[in-house]
Amino acid sequence: MENRQNLVDSPRLIVFLGSIMAVVPFAVDAYLPALSLIADHYGVGLVEVNLTVSTYLIGHALGTFVGGALSDQLGRKPLGSFGLLLFSASTLLIALAETIFQIQVYRIFQAIGGGFAAVVCMAQVRDFYPKDEIPQRMASVMMVMLVAPMIAPMLGFFLLGFGWRAIFVVLTIYSLSLLCVFLLRIPESVHNLPERFEIRSLFSNYWRVVTHKRSGRYMASRYTLFSSLTSGVFFAYLTNSMAILTQYFSLTQFQFCLVFGFGGFCAMMGTVLSKRLMLSMAPMRIASYGNCIHIALLLVVWILSLTEQLGLSGVLVTLFICVSVAGGIRTTVAGVYMTFFDRLSGAAASLHSTVIFLFGGFIGALAAMLSKGSLMPIFGIMFLTSLAARAVLWNMRLDN
Repeated sequence: MENRQNLVDSPRLIVFLGSIMAVVPFAVDAYLPALSLIADHYGVGLVEVNLTVSTYLIGHALGTFVGGALSDQLGRKPLGSFGLLLFSASTLLIALAETIFQIQVYRIFQAIGGGFAAVVCMAQVRDFYPKDEIPQRMASVMMVMLVAPMIAPMLGFFLLGFGWRAIFVVLTIYSLSLLCVFLLRIPESVHNLPERFEIRSLFSNYWRVVTHKRSGRYMASRYTLFSSLTSGVFFAYLTNSMAILTQYFSLTQFQFCLVFGFGGFCAMMGTVLSKRLMLSMAPMRIASYGNCIHIALLLVVWILSLTEQLGLSGVLVTLFICVSVAGGIRTTVAGVYMTFFDRLSGAAASLHSTVIFLFGGFIGALAAMLSKGSLMPIFGIMFLTSLAARAVLWNMRLDN
């Protein structure tokens, strides 16, 4: 195996970790162009198929909640390997599913496996790199991961020529190749594992993360809540983008893929910008400014949606800016958050990702159920979650 220090110093490690974390956006974004075909195939409504997105987000939250803390006790490689194997098997079963209910069930297991793999990679960033490098390194990993939402919709659209099931077959092959990379190239990053597994230690580690204080305040938990609410803006867009663009504005599937792919590019550019700004500005100050942009923009768009004066160009500009800002904020906050923890980095990554995806799944599903062909509830929920995120930042020092 390649020398550990050589691998850590090589950009290949960033690419490896980012590619493994990319199974999450691939699992969600690649099949978005096929949602209407899946609905027709099983004779169900598009809303019912849209809920498979929220099902995945909630299952992913469960996987990240369990996976990170387990990896603190069992090691990163066993949990990461099992997660990729479970993801691959569940993805193949989705391709073979006979009912929409089976897809919902398999999506849960697929999401749990993807959660295991993604949270292990997030913890390994903390394991491999010095504390002062983590925000920058985390941003680099996220940039690699964000290539997936750029290309996934177009890949899914292309594979529709072979039937919608081909999307899941290709995703199975991709995840199995990542499993080989993980087993052969990524070293174990935890070297002082407990002598035996204890359920009590699992939950006590979570409690230590939740109650972690800095300067007498629960800063880590507040950062997680802020990031979760901000991510709710992105997940509301993710869950409802197909309905907004193809049903409300009558875009074709190909046009939808182009728009969604550009949204992924915007998220990546937001991450790139935040990484550059961190060279001269405190990370949480960047996040605060981004939140202000969300609030101001979404307030205007929500008012326009109330008066039904919101056209396609206004919606697209809003969504692109919101996705870009959300991508930059999430990366920035995650990097700062992980600097608070050392030995408990797995449990810390678990709780952070779990809360984000639980909030995201709930907010996205709520927006989908309330929309009923209207843009107003969707943008209203996005605006309210941004205001709630602002409240979390209230009375916080942002320049530390």
